[in-house]
This record gives sequence, structure tokens and C-alpha cells, in this order.
Amino acid sequence: METEQTTEERKAHNEALFREANESVRAVQADLGLPAGRPMPFICECDDARCKTIVRLTQAEYEAIRAHARRFLVAPGHDGDENLAAKYGDYDVVEKSGIAGEIAEATNPRKERG
Repeated sequence: METEQTTEERKAHNEALFREANESVRAVQADLGLPAGRPMPFICECDDARCKTIVRLTQAEYEAIRAHARRFLVAPGHDGDENLAAKYGDYDVVEKSGIAGEIAEATNPRKERG
């Protein structure tokens, strides 16, 4: 039987996988020289491993989310309001705390490697 902590850990790892995929998407967009002000497709970073929702935002909007290791991009309504950090028309930003926040920081693809 799965405990609440292992459920939270599993969900946090799902979110981290989607975030890693979006980092690759962002890199390809930059390599192609796509206009920074144009909305681009990103994958919803919610904790549902089956989610395939595409969210469109500019590179600057994505970078603003990535500036915080515990924040994730999600489609509206794809994460509980308890984690809601910001709400925009086409996407929400959630901020993780507790074990999920710790995993978000530990798996942050942009953390300084030392």
C-alpha cells in the first residue's frame, strides 16, 4: 500500500519529468531561432503522468516560471488551488512545498552543477 509520502514523491517525480521535457523543447525553440515573443507549445507539468495537455506561452513567460526551482507550468485546473502561485488566461503556475518542493529543487535542471 502506497503511503501519502510515497504518493507525493511519485507525483513530484512526474512533474520533474515534464519539466525536463520542456527544457528540451525550449532549447530546440532557441536553436531554431523562433521569435521569443511568439507563444510556443509546452507540456503541462502537472503530476498526472497521463497528461498530454499542451500549453502555449512565450519564452519570457516560461523563463519567469523557471526562475523559481519549485514552480511548475500547468494547464488551468490541473493542480489543486493549494499550490497556486499565479493564474494567467492560458496557464497556471504552481509552487510546490514540503517533500514535493524538496524534490523540485533537487531535480531542477537549471541548478548549478558543482
